[in-house]
Amino acid sequence: HLNPEKFYTSAQKREKYLRSLTPLTRRQFKLILLKHDLLDKVSEGLVKIEDKTLRMQTQIEFEDSTTFERLNPTLLILYKVMDISESKLDSMWEEGLKL
Repeated sequence: HLNPEKFYTSAQKREKYLRSLTPLTRRQFKLILLKHDLLDKVSEGLVKIEDKTLRMQTQIEFEDSTTFERLNPTLLILYKVMDISESKLDSMWEEGLKL
């Protein structure tokens, strides 16, 4: 087929979209969190992670990463405890890429 994407399932389209979201730099990531009034809430989100090792790993990822990947499993946990929806996260990521 000339346009195989025409036959993709919703899940395949979603996966392709997510993979198209390139990593954000630390600057972009923090600025977009600030823009959405979420930067100060990261600490609150970290406290909500019950598993100590996972909490510390997430904190290290947040504090020490130079780039942030949209599908990073550790950061996905942080987004979840901060109650950031997938659609909001997607739109924030797109905004961040423009910074």
